[in-house]
Amino acid sequence: MATSPDCGLCKEEYDSWRHSLFECRMARCVWALGDEETLEHLISNRSDDARLWLFWLFESLNQQDLARVLITMWAIWWARRRAILDNEFQSPLSTMCFVNRYLQDLEIASKHNSILHTSEAKPRGRKWIPPGEDAAKMNVDGAISRSGKTGACAVICRDKEGSYIGASAVVFEGLVDAASLEAQACNEALALAQDLLLSHVIIASDCLQVVSVINGAAQSSSYACVIEEIKVRTLDFVKVSFRFENREANCEAHALAKAASTLPIGRHVWLGNTPDIICIPSVLIVE
Repeated sequence: MATSPDCGLCKEEYDSWRHSLFECRMARCVWALGDEETLEHLISNRSDDARLWLFWLFESLNQQDLARVLITMWAIWWARRRAILDNEFQSPLSTMCFVNRYLQDLEIASKHNSILHTSEAKPRGRKWIPPGEDAAKMNVDGAISRSGKTGACAVICRDKEGSYIGASAVVFEGLVDAASLEAQACNEALALAQDLLLSHVIIASDCLQVVSVINGAAQSSSYACVIEEIKVRTLDFVKVSFRFENREANCEAHALAKAASTLPIGRHVWLGNTPDIICIPSVLIVE
């Protein structure tokens, strides 16, 4: 057991998980030998909650980059404990060589899944689609907690240039139907738009079924009352459009919904400031 909160290597006053894996001199030297873009992505999320940070990591990286990051963190921790407990020091280059060899072994063992290693090393949230007109864009999504006992819907609002305006999430106890959560997400988008005093909004969801019902498709559903509330709320705006977009263009809202599912039951709003439970850039680069 540690008898002091100090870092055993660089003597930093408080040795947190973030310090051990990213900020300690030894860790920084290891990461410096890897991909700079991936490192910038990792340190962009300043959450102190390791569980939420790791959850965000799984949502924002493709499988190839995720494997490299996890194995690198594991190698850093192993080298760190060996230095502190056994006084046996390993150079950063040796640690990175171990990571590369391990990844090569994994690739050999899973050649039939090689297609998974061809995707671009970019967070999926960069594929945001601009609204295409003078309106605020609201991406929405629903998610179920890992326990399966709560559901959450989330909204992220940006202007036509991709600048962050606001976000919100609602956590429901016992509501775990995916389509119902998507409908609730569209309804919450209108509530957030009212909070932001918007008059022209475009709401994008990756659930074609719910979007079709909102746009007039005749279909009986368990969330019919939510659809009726949405139609009433749209009367308060100059123009409201509901669009279907695939998951790749909506992963930012999906990640927020997943993270929000761990929050207390009720509504959570972030106006002006980005949510502290997950990394959301203030400005997206519109491609």
